[in-house]
Amino acid sequence: MANSWGFDGTQNHPPIMSAWTKKKLGWVTPVTVSTSGSYSLGQACDNGDMILINRGFPSGEYLLIENRQPCGFDSKIPQGGLAIFHIDDNANNVQGYLGQNGWPGNGNHYKVALLQADGNYKLEQGKNRGDGSDLFHAGGVNSIGPLGTSSGSSYPNTDAYQGGHINSSFVTISDISAAGS
Repeated sequence: MANSWGFDGTQNHPPIMSAWTKKKLGWVTPVTVSTSGSYSLGQACDNGDMILINRGFPSGEYLLIENRQPCGFDSKIPQGGLAIFHIDDNANNVQGYLGQNGWPGNGNHYKVALLQADGNYKLEQGKNRGDGSDLFHAGGVNSIGPLGTSSGSSYPNTDAYQGGHINSSFVTISDISAAGS
């Protein structure tokens, strides 16, 4: 997801920009979702669909969701699914991850963090630049909420964490379908 060389290492297939980057540049205006329901997103390689969830979060903190599939510049990603980004426009931008001393209450986290479905925090630890288990989809990790993911992991979750103050957002994203356009 963050590898300018692309998943095949050739620079022929760099990944598309993240949902946050496209929003920040004004290229896409996300749909703000504040009620329960069923929602769908077209694949990000050729569609500007994006969901923003800020209900339950302090000002400047929210979730951005896009549907990343192996198409276009993303054609080499190993597994498609929902990319769920936790955004905190007021972050200290110091790396923070599971296992770090005092985390998550230490307030260390990036302004833009991909909630990696596998819960391994490899992006934050510099162990890789994204892999096939980072996106949410049926047949893999298909939900995330305040208590963690459908894999049984407590992290990642949808808690608000601005300024090191951990609070439940009460947001659950569930019944995520199989990866597809």
